[in-house]
Amino acid sequence: MNKLIWGLYKGYTAKLQIIGVGYKASINGNDLTMRLGFSHDVLYKIPDNIKISISQQKVLTLNIFGTNYQQIKQVASEIKRLKSPEPYKGKGIRFFGETILLKEGKKN
Repeated sequence: MNKLIWGLYKGYTAKLQIIGVGYKASINGNDLTMRLGFSHDVLYKIPDNIKISISQQKVLTLNIFGTNYQQIKQVASEIKRLKSPEPYKGKGIRFFGETILLKEGKKN
């Protein structure tokens, strides 16, 4: 019950980082368009109760706002699933502050 009241009072946010050379995101109306290293652009339809903003400081960051905590986390995990971080260079989409254990790679 407290989460419902808190969500209506202040709202919830989830932050995602997009890390990678040439990885970009833009919002066109109700669609989130992302370039994630594929041969095509990836489109994600934003639900009605969710607002997404993009900020670029050092790393491209997606800020997801809304009043329903479960729906925000669901949208964040669906976006992350489009290009999860790979274990060798760490490129991909991750939650803000999430650490990825990088593998070492080949030794000669």
